[in-house]
Amino acid sequence: MRALRSYLVAMKASSRLGRAYHLSNKGQKREALSIASDGLKILSSPVVKRQNPAEGSVLVCLTILVEELSSELQQPGASMYDLMDTLKLIKALPAESSGDLQNMKAWVPYLEAKTGYAPNV
Repeated sequence: MRALRSYLVAMKASSRLGRAYHLSNKGQKREALSIASDGLKILSSPVVKRQNPAEGSVLVCLTILVEELSSELQQPGASMYDLMDTLKLIKALPAESSGDLQNMKAWVPYLEAKTGYAPNV
């Protein structure tokens, strides 16, 4: 039952993601940032199992979008909690990933720098 609740909340956040992408593509960057940030707030609910595939996918996409828009608009970005969870999820992706997943992996150095995470050398 908890997994279903988590999934349903994630779908609400996914709706925000779609709307934010649409607004961003129309040049309405501030509105897109607000909607995407709202999606991240939805995913911070204690019922959300952020490590689950559906929930994690929405989290990663929203975090990346918020970081892109906030950087462009010189506004605060995603929370440290969202950045750390996104970094963990991206690093857990398989090495032999599709093009879209490889694009997500390109965010690892940025996320490590922003979170202060120092990878084991």
